[in-house]
Amino acid sequence: MTRIPSLALRLIQTPKDLEAALPLLARERLVGLDLETTGLDPHQERIRLLSLALPQAGEVRYEPRGRGRGKQATHFPAWLHLATLEKGKRVAIPLGENPYAEGRKGEWRDFFQVGEENGRVQIRRVKALSPKPYTPRTERLAVDIGLSPLIATDRGDLLGRGFLRLLAAYDTEIQTIAKRAQREGRKLSQVPEYREAMGRLRGFLKNEVNRLLNRLVALHAPAVLVVERLDLRSPELSRRMNRLLSNFGRRYLKEKLARLGELYGIEVVEVNPAYSSQACSRCGYVDPRNRRDTQTFVCQACGHRGNAQVNAARNLLRRSSPAVNEESVITFTPKRETLRLLLRRYAERSRPGSRLRPGIPGGRSAALEQVWGKNPYLKGFPDLLRTLGG
Repeated sequence: MTRIPSLALRLIQTPKDLEAALPLLARERLVGLDLETTGLDPHQERIRLLSLALPQAGEVRYEPRGRGRGKQATHFPAWLHLATLEKGKRVAIPLGENPYAEGRKGEWRDFFQVGEENGRVQIRRVKALSPKPYTPRTERLAVDIGLSPLIATDRGDLLGRGFLRLLAAYDTEIQTIAKRAQREGRKLSQVPEYREAMGRLRGFLKNEVNRLLNRLVALHAPAVLVVERLDLRSPELSRRMNRLLSNFGRRYLKEKLARLGELYGIEVVEVNPAYSSQACSRCGYVDPRNRRDTQTFVCQACGHRGNAQVNAARNLLRRSSPAVNEESVITFTPKRETLRLLLRRYAERSRPGSRLRPGIPGGRSAALEQVWGKNPYLKGFPDLLRTLGG
């Protein structure tokens, strides 16, 4: 029998539940805390789940084959025994086989993951995968996560160009089922067609995320992968589909990035994405008019043209390294302050006599002053509006 550190087994959903649990928290000198958020950055994302482990709250036991209670015990590979907060009351949960995990090389850990999939609670024992031989060929690779394509890199790669089109097809199917269920007065959880469609959507998302990130590693073998805070939404999709993407798509991306770290030792660095899609990666000029649409970027100041997501990925790459981070934008810089930093830096770079980096256009001109004067962002920063002309 393997003993696992004690866990608090109480679900708190209301202020009343929390009030009842406070005496348990107050009596402990040490409490373990785990925070799950909607993205990689716990300071910026919303909290999804807060777990607390109390040393005296209960006990979890894992028993391998055939040691469970009752006549059905031998029908399951293992049993998970949970001690509740009520003295003397336990819960025994049978665990089925996991062919995928069994077939992977690694070491079983003495803790479990609990989640929901297709309306059913899933309990899985965690297995730490054995690292694979890996020799990086690229020191640092930045990726911009979108929907059309799903992944763009600072090297110009566009992976998953048909992703949005396929999502739109799933969206149409799910919306049709949901509207029919509404007319019939049925809850979606009770509609088999809806559950089946949701299962196919989850499978598609997970498969595409795994396939494309594996392709990225095969192409460039990065030592460091630079990503933005993950936000998968599109005005071309329904609110329901955007919500599903926000929940499942981000989760699958987060899980896959963590797995790449376990298997290959790839370091994942998250950077501040504010205005990365509207800032020119060539001259640094920030203007909402720079991004014509989801695909096209045309700088109003220097005329640089290119794919909008590739341009954003190059900005992320620059922000990921303090040595070249001219904008001084760090991960937790507030959005308004980030905008001020970017605009001020461009204004300083464009002054007469400024020492610009080789290949970066700048310097004051009548045309540039006209573009700068029409920048809608400058309405909130009148001091910067005077900078270029001063």
